[in-house]
Amino acid sequence: MKNNRFTHIFFFIFAHIFTITLHAQTFPVSGVIRDQSTNEPLGFANVEVLGQSIGTSAGENGQFSLSLANGDYQLQFSFIGYKTETAPITVADGGKTLSIALIPTGVLLQEVTVYTNPGDGEAAQVSSTSLQSERVREISSIVPDVMRSIQALPGISANNEFSAKFNVRGGNFDENLVLVNGAQVYEPFHVKEADNASIGIFNVDLMRKVDLMTGGFSARYGDRASSVLNIEYREGNRERYTGAATLSMTNLDGYIEGPLSSRGSFILGLRKSYLEYVLAMLDVEDGARPSFYDIQGVTSFYITPKNKLLFEFIHAGDDFRIDPQIETIGPFTGTGTVQGEPANLTETRYDEENEKARYFSNLFDLQSVNFIGKNLLLRTEVSYYDQLEEERYH
Repeated sequence: MKNNRFTHIFFFIFAHIFTITLHAQTFPVSGVIRDQSTNEPLGFANVEVLGQSIGTSAGENGQFSLSLANGDYQLQFSFIGYKTETAPITVADGGKTLSIALIPTGVLLQEVTVYTNPGDGEAAQVSSTSLQSERVREISSIVPDVMRSIQALPGISANNEFSAKFNVRGGNFDENLVLVNGAQVYEPFHVKEADNASIGIFNVDLMRKVDLMTGGFSARYGDRASSVLNIEYREGNRERYTGAATLSMTNLDGYIEGPLSSRGSFILGLRKSYLEYVLAMLDVEDGARPSFYDIQGVTSFYITPKNKLLFEFIHAGDDFRIDPQIETIGPFTGTGTVQGEPANLTETRYDEENEKARYFSNLFDLQSVNFIGKNLLLRTEVSYYDQLEEERYH
């Protein structure tokens, strides 16, 4: 009787432990949530398991992860400004990886009325501005230019309408810090040799957004007294190949982007000016013939879902020349003698000047990004930047 009792107790404990083990056996369900039209990740989107009190939110890079037991589930994905999507999944041994695309949609809000009284206090100073690439195109004049778009913002000034350099609160341009995806660049301009004229080297087709901070920025940006300008480039479309070309009054530019295997993507842009031909047809008196080009791109590759490598480069070149100009001084007239005979003399002096200049700028930047948690990442970066100038006068 005693043996049977111990046998029953042992069987009960074993069955209880085995049941707990079965209920505790779960598998990962992970993936990434993106914008269907731009393929950009939607950070902090919501993920919910319908019918159960289970849910999570995506990280800054749009990636999410859940732990579910074997079975059939309905996952609901939502984000403000996007249509909510529901996806049926079956979880089996080994887990599940998903790729979710949400469709942008308009959100109709009720009227909001704000009342204020004069003398309640001073308005907070706006010290940070963000521009999307579409907005940069709208603000720019003839040629889409990031630097010229910045000049249109409040508190920003320029020396003249032909220069892409900008000043903040009366400071010089060298008091501004310019970054591309966090990598510093210096004098990012074409046509630098021309007096009071320049064009930014950044390709708007590759841009995602531009952030300008004119005050209150972190000490990690150094001792820049005026502003910090960070230009963020896109990583390229991971789903399909796309591209475009544009012909303007001064240059031809185009770009192409697409996937690299199933883990990476790229975007590549090229610009070439034909200012020298336009000025030649206009017969500009000073004989200046500026010409420039640039090629730049970004490549990203996910080693694991939480670890990616990012490589970007910019190569810009300028060829500036002034065609030989004959400067005439005179004529000077006077009287003298030739072989003892009185004569009227005329003298004319000619001066010929020729200038050639070439400029090259190169940026190479390699980053390793590790997504440690939903709101925590570790970024390791190595960058190289140089400039080469050649000038000849004769």
